[in-house]
Parts: sequence; C-alpha cells; structure tokens
Amino acid sequence: MKTMNVYWKPVAVILMLITFSLGEVSAQPALRNRSRKFIKRTSTVIMAAKKDLQQGKIYTGDFARAVAHQRYARKLFMNGFYQKAIYHSHRARMLAFAVIRSNKGVVNREWELDKDESRLPANQPGDRELDQELVKDNPSIAFDDRIAVQAELKDIDVK
Repeated sequence: MKTMNVYWKPVAVILMLITFSLGEVSAQPALRNRSRKFIKRTSTVIMAAKKDLQQGKIYTGDFARAVAHQRYARKLFMNGFYQKAIYHSHRARMLAFAVIRSNKGVVNREWELDKDESRLPANQPGDRELDQELVKDNPSIAFDDRIAVQAELKDIDVK
C-alpha cells in the first residue's frame, strides 16, 4: 500500500500542473480580446485629445506620455503580455483625459471605463511604476507634446 502512494503522488502533481496550465491557456484568448478592446478604445480617446490639444495648445507633456504609454501597450500586446498592455493603455487613457480637460474639452461618457474595463485587478501597478517601466524600455524617450501632436499616430491601435 505504501509503494502505491509513492507512485501516485508524482502522477497527481503532474495532473494538477496540466489542469492549471490548461486553465491558463483557455483564459488567454479572453484576456487577448479584452486587451485588444481596451487598446482600441484608448486610441479613440487619444485621437480626441490630439484634436483638443491642436485647438487649445496647452502643452503639459501629458499627450506625449499618453502616446508613449499607448505605443508601449501595443508593443506588449503584440508580444503576448495582455494584462500589462491593459495597464499601460489605462495609463494612456487617463493621461489623454487630462489633456482633454486641460484644453477645455469634454470627456465623452462613452470613453470612460466600461463595466468590463473597470474590473482592473487591485494589485495594478501605480502610475509611477508604469512610467518607470516605460522609460526603462525606452531610455531616450522625450515627452514633448509639440512633437507628439504632429505625429500621424498610426501605431497606437491594434487590429
């Protein structure tokens, strides 16, 4: 009886690992779709912020930061880091909201976090941590709104 337990323990461990890995694999497409939707909605807000910035001309650096976070979110998405992509796209959207408000624009209610998007994990990294991660990935980045507002911004969305 004792020898039988010796053989079943490794089998049980292997079965548990397989079960957990299959659960994670099945969750990936849902997270990928959620991340894609988040990035797409944020790109709409960034384009609105660009329009308001072009009209208001109040340059704070937030627009350049929003674009940089959104580009980084897209990069993370393309590399399969879907949750991190959501974090950076969320940061980009909040910065874009700040640009719209500082340029006397109005944040459209449909741009706010929807029911699905508002379920961000409680352990989400803070703004400072996300900013540091962005700079670490691109140390030579400059946050100049005057330059960012002139860009076509074709690289802030996903298909």
